[in-house]
Amino acid sequence: MFVIDPRPYEAEAERARANFKRTQAQRNLALQNLQRAEKLMQGSTIAPEQFDARRNEYDIAVANVAEAEAAAKAAELDLEFTQVKAPIDGRISRRFADEGNLVTGGSTQSTLLTTIVPFNPLYVTFDADERLVLKYSRLDLSGQRRSSRGTPNPVRIALSDETEFLREGKMDFVDNRLDPETGTLRARALVDNSDGLLTPGLFVRLQLKGRGPYPALLIPDEAIGTDQSKRFVMVVDKDGLAQRRFVTPGRLYDGLRAVDEGLTAEDKVIVGGIMRVRPGVPVKVKEASATPAKE
Repeated sequence: MFVIDPRPYEAEAERARANFKRTQAQRNLALQNLQRAEKLMQGSTIAPEQFDARRNEYDIAVANVAEAEAAAKAAELDLEFTQVKAPIDGRISRRFADEGNLVTGGSTQSTLLTTIVPFNPLYVTFDADERLVLKYSRLDLSGQRRSSRGTPNPVRIALSDETEFLREGKMDFVDNRLDPETGTLRARALVDNSDGLLTPGLFVRLQLKGRGPYPALLIPDEAIGTDQSKRFVMVVDKDGLAQRRFVTPGRLYDGLRAVDEGLTAEDKVIVGGIMRVRPGVPVKVKEASATPAKE
């Protein structure tokens, strides 16, 4: 993408390589001196202090070679960095530096040359509140749905101008802690963008897999009434009288509401003429059928 003037770095790399060769020669000389001193030490013709000095000189020479080799590698790396290549596949932004501009690098004040973002697939980042985190944690503990930390659970997204969640992806990351300031947990999904319609920075709506498949009792949503904060339905008891039954409604499936608690499959729920029904009033039962919800 960019080429930094390599001439100063080439010169520095040559100097580092030459210094490396010089330290190697000094190490070889120190080794020869140490070997001579060992022979003289065997014949007791050299003082112990002189032998120790030769050994220390060799150790220092070995250390100098290691230091020079590291400096040469760093210089070669700096020279390699003059060829600025894209580290990832993606879409590049405009250039922020023109030919001939002075640039700096290697610090927080480094010159920004351009930016590049991955384009396919894309990451979709979202935050989950504390109640949702606890819900999914309990589902994981009960075995109804594995945690997205270790399982690529499916997700579906829709853009701002889309009504249906047609784009599919999978969970890729879940953070290790909640943000104490917002009370939310950051998570991320990986979504295919082969058609190129998605652009980094877009806002999307996301659906995340909840609990696994389970049998549910479905009733028309309009059959559920509200009494302050409580939800209820009217049922017909064994004596043919209307009775109020408090329920816990679940998700909505094409106009049919799942009832998580409060009803059984044998209960007869009143779905018509609810405004005229009162608890204890006799009811004339007429069977009605509900349209099955789509998956």
